[in-house]
Amino acid sequence: MIFLPLIIGAVPFAIGSILNWYMMTYTEIALPYTLIAIIFLLLWAAVAFVCNKNGNNTKKVIVFLNLFGFLDLLLIAIQILIFNAYWFNYVGILAQHFYLPILNIGFKLASWSNSVFAAYFFSFALLVLATYIGCKLKEKMVK
Repeated sequence: MIFLPLIIGAVPFAIGSILNWYMMTYTEIALPYTLIAIIFLLLWAAVAFVCNKNGNNTKKVIVFLNLFGFLDLLLIAIQILIFNAYWFNYVGILAQHFYLPILNIGFKLASWSNSVFAAYFFSFALLVLATYIGCKLKEKMVK
């Protein structure tokens, strides 16, 4: 049960990498980034809904589905807040890809801040919120 949310929690790395490839390859095409973010968050809530099978694993699903996101946020915090630069290696690049599908909304929420890290933090918070909503919907359906 816990294995599935943990594995699915790593999927944003792949989606972000594909999105980055597309943006870099087709620079003349502007994507609907806000719509992509909303769809991604809805899918994230749906995954949480499915992973919370009997409706009483909300805490576990929230923790394990967002574990990679939390670790990625720590990597980004180290890069931005401590070193003031992204690492020029695969880890540094991949860390930026994780939140790419929802970073548009993260930047909108952090528009008051001068820090890029605030956008990443809000993106993580949105993932946790979507997970929570999906789990709570499952709890209500089961009861």
